[in-house]
Amino acid sequence: MQKKIITALAGFCLALCGISGTVFGQSDTLDVPVDYAAGNIGSLNKFIADDIADNGVPEGRVYRLKRGEIYLLSGTIKIEDFVLRLYGEEGPPETQPAAVAGFKADGTGIWQFFTTKRDIEFKNIYFKGATAQDALTGECVRFLTPDLRLTVDNCIIDSFHFVAFHFFKVPGGSAFITNSIFRNLNHVTGGLYNGRAVRFFQKGADSVVVVNNTMANSNSFFVDMSRLQIANYANIDHNTIVSTVKYPLHWHYQTDARYTNNLFYNASAYGETVLDAASQDPDGLVYGLVSVDTLGSPDLGAEADRNFLISNNAWSYGEKVKAYWNARDTVNAMPWMNSRTEAMFANDTDWPGLVAENNINSAVNFTLFPDRTDAMLAYMEGVRDNTPVADPNWGYYPSGIIFKIDWPLKDVEDLSYATTDPAYTAGTGGFPIGDLNWFPAKKAEWEGTLSSVGYSGGRAIPTDFELDQNYPNPFNPQTTISYKLNKAAQVKVIIYNMLGQVVHTLVDAKQSAGTHSVIWNSRDSRGQQVTSGVYFYKLETADGISLTQKMVLMK
Repeated sequence: MQKKIITALAGFCLALCGISGTVFGQSDTLDVPVDYAAGNIGSLNKFIADDIADNGVPEGRVYRLKRGEIYLLSGTIKIEDFVLRLYGEEGPPETQPAAVAGFKADGTGIWQFFTTKRDIEFKNIYFKGATAQDALTGECVRFLTPDLRLTVDNCIIDSFHFVAFHFFKVPGGSAFITNSIFRNLNHVTGGLYNGRAVRFFQKGADSVVVVNNTMANSNSFFVDMSRLQIANYANIDHNTIVSTVKYPLHWHYQTDARYTNNLFYNASAYGETVLDAASQDPDGLVYGLVSVDTLGSPDLGAEADRNFLISNNAWSYGEKVKAYWNARDTVNAMPWMNSRTEAMFANDTDWPGLVAENNINSAVNFTLFPDRTDAMLAYMEGVRDNTPVADPNWGYYPSGIIFKIDWPLKDVEDLSYATTDPAYTAGTGGFPIGDLNWFPAKKAEWEGTLSSVGYSGGRAIPTDFELDQNYPNPFNPQTTISYKLNKAAQVKVIIYNMLGQVVHTLVDAKQSAGTHSVIWNSRDSRGQQVTSGVYFYKLETADGISLTQKMVLMK
């Protein structure tokens, strides 16, 4: 097996600094030839299989795909003993390498691209679930064991008909998804509830961080917690969700969560009948784009300790969707919140941590979004009337061929919107609501001011103050710092350089007891990018607690 291995100075730097960890994409990178397998089908499958056979895969290894190439899979890649890091070659965004559903040796299709018992990291990849026969693959990844972590950045996830990222009956999973696009997640036989982005099925989650993503022309849930499950922490921020049949956020038991700066247009366009509501809501209420319920058990936490911030979101529906609701007497329009959720947020005595503010019902004018509302409505009408359409995959395929890779995607879909729209300045800090990747200059400005993802309270109060090792470490360009407070305290989290100079104060606030997290984006207090090297971060409290850890920024 011939391998092109790039070995950076990472190991030497780590040894000098005394820091353990992985330098993602730098310490050990293998370039995967697109023609590694006969007929160019299954090159990625065979390459990874041969690498496993060559004495196993060392921790930190990155498999890199070549820009502009299409890697056809020949079956499910099963990850057992190593963290899979699959990165696309850096370069212009127009030609991300594509991992595409091929077929097995017997000619049958693929149900999953990957199954895994270890963590997964994807970066700069276009995942296409459609096959040359215009069938759709079920899942991109299925997670099989507890406490696994999914990290996805700058990827496109297109044409998976069941669940793109599926934590299947395993507890403690975490998803960190940024700067990615989910599109055309539609079930091949017309199932309303399939075509989901990320699902934590029956067992809840540890952390769910989903920031600056887009989901468009899809059947089902953006984040699916199976409604009645717990996530220790969730941050759903600056996402654009356009034209979905069912609710974008399927969850009732939020204990520490933030839904902020999200843009919803024609989301949950299906509406609900009384029968629909009875099957989805414990009180038989129309679900709403945001829905909360009392916790099902005291073991899940105290109601007064719940923290849930809903702020600076925008939602609207087009005239065609509203006409569809009005034409059917039994179908109720989808509200922002149902009456139970509104009452809980209004009750500061029982739920002091539930806060809703600065949310607006306001339309936007997209720059380039081909209107698939008619196709979506035809699909929904067929389901309502039990007269299904011939092709339930109503997503947008510019050429009419669902197997085709649309490079560059922004030439066929551009979900930026007019600067005169109210949503453009209605986000936190005056930034546009929705996925900031559609506004590159604004995103760069936002990154310069970014400090905190917010605090994350676990179900149990910590027994002591703790400062965890940042993750990832080493990192580029951002890392998450987590810490625990055993009581409410005035807290500072400060970044220092090797000379002991203050680089940035990330947190300076009173915070409640629990587990908290903050992101450092490797910028100083002026918004300037700092250089590679060793940095220290310190947790300080007003009553004298001081804890320090070391981290490495490596570019």
